[in-house]
Amino acid sequence: MATSESVNLDDIVPVLYQERSYSTPLRTKAFHKLIYFIHKELSAEPEIESNIGLFWYKYGTCARTSQSPLLEVVETGGGHEIKLNESGVSTDLSTSAEWTVRDVVTGVLERYYERGLEGITDLQYEDAPYQLQRNYRQLDKRIGSIKSSGDVNTTEFDRVGFRRLLNDFVQVYPTEAFPEHENELYHCYSILSERIDNPEATIGHLERVLDTFWSLFCVDLAESTATNTSSMSVLSDLGIDEPHEAKEELREQIHEYDEDYLTVKETSEVADEAAEAVMVSRLRAD
Repeated sequence: MATSESVNLDDIVPVLYQERSYSTPLRTKAFHKLIYFIHKELSAEPEIESNIGLFWYKYGTCARTSQSPLLEVVETGGGHEIKLNESGVSTDLSTSAEWTVRDVVTGVLERYYERGLEGITDLQYEDAPYQLQRNYRQLDKRIGSIKSSGDVNTTEFDRVGFRRLLNDFVQVYPTEAFPEHENELYHCYSILSERIDNPEATIGHLERVLDTFWSLFCVDLAESTATNTSSMSVLSDLGIDEPHEAKEELREQIHEYDEDYLTVKETSEVADEAAEAVMVSRLRAD
């Protein structure tokens, strides 16, 4: 029985840049999603053992790039792009393995050209380990849509529709897997509910609270979903030296939102609705 050939990120990157049809910069979001699908398809090849380090973070999967000598992340006016440090880099793969990698890379790129970044992101989220991630994506897309038709300071948006998406998000929180952040989840829900009810609150206000909770949750999500790499390596890639301190800073930010915007009343409608969401979430989890 033939043994499978190990393939890592540095084997794939030169092929990816060779097979690209466009010379435009490769944005980091696109790069990470392309690597995810390349890894997924290579993992189904019996003669290939894909050893690409991946983890789920805020907006999808990330490939571990910090240890690769071939890659450089460059800041541009519109965000970040990933460049190949060396031109004409060849891999150490056997001829048959290289052709398999090249076929897979070509197929993934064709899908990307056909569907675009949003399309392959939607496809990627079908594989997300938690429904919470798919629901967060719907909230994030709603925020993006509102901002694109107005701006971050707009107060004109469908607050009922936003609350519906928020409730869907809260109700699928995976308490058994991540009990540590349940209190912050309902704390943020209360703050967001208050802001939804406040006609002067902007979409930017809602976005900042939601993003703070998501950043807190995703520190643990990144560690727990790491494949072909250690959780400490993942944190290093994210620039997090002390995860406990990083999470405490995010919790403190949530408390600052609370002090600025939330008035606590034991019999308020906000408190009643938050309590109802807690109950419904627990019932669905049983």
